[in-house]
Amino acid sequence: MINIIKSKNRHFSDLGWLKTYWLFSFSNYHDPQNISHGMLRVFNDDIVEAHKGFDTHPHEEMEIVGSFPFRVGKNY
Repeated sequence: MINIIKSKNRHFSDLGWLKTYWLFSFSNYHDPQNISHGMLRVFNDDIVEAHKGFDTHPHEEMEIVGSFPFRVGKNY
């Protein structure tokens, strides 16, 4: 069964430099009915402040894929 979670119902976290909507259980958001989708473990919709980000940290057996939309004419 496919469970559609509308954007307004996704878990939101604001760390100042990172604003994120989590679609699956992650970090301090835990929903035992929404752990993963097959091999996909994390699917976040993140907005990261320019020149900020996570410190280097390891991931085991995981690929991280990102999509980076930029505004035309904006100096990053």
